[in-house]
Amino acid sequence: MSMSIPRLASAGASAALLLFLAGCGEADSAAPGGDSDSRSSVETAEDELIAAAKRACDEPTQVVLQELPDATGNYTTNRVQGPTCNWTNREYLEGATITAISGAPYAEWLESDTLITGETSTLEIGGLPATQGATDEGCAVLVDVSGAALSVEVRLVRDDTPCEVAAELASEVLDGR
Repeated sequence: MSMSIPRLASAGASAALLLFLAGCGEADSAAPGGDSDSRSSVETAEDELIAAAKRACDEPTQVVLQELPDATGNYTTNRVQGPTCNWTNREYLEGATITAISGAPYAEWLESDTLITGETSTLEIGGLPATQGATDEGCAVLVDVSGAALSVEVRLVRDDTPCEVAAELASEVLDGR
């Protein structure tokens, strides 16, 4: 009998340890400064944006067909910013890059000079807050989708309105979300 008491005590200690570890895992999954629900909504938005970027590469949008008629699409998941659809013409002079940004929230990407390097202005795309501005090669639009971000950069050599085209393309990509 004395043998079973230590085993019961050992089993009880193991159960308590497992409960403690499970509780720690739940607390660690929460976003810094927030709760796990806000982190989940950002992750859900990222998943939606990844699917939207993939769809935009599988089937060209009207903007791509109109502005880049001879472009080909290439979807990749190995870019630092996140899954990306690139539409480029044969000379790579013109194109559009659609990125479902992952790894950092919209606010952090907006504050960095990584995507938009020039003057910025705010706008609304599909009812969502967005920022647009010049890049080295054209214009980019960064859209806030529940804390996640969609980036659309457009490079056009024959057009002086790449920001309008980028905003239109972002709107089309988000329509399918």
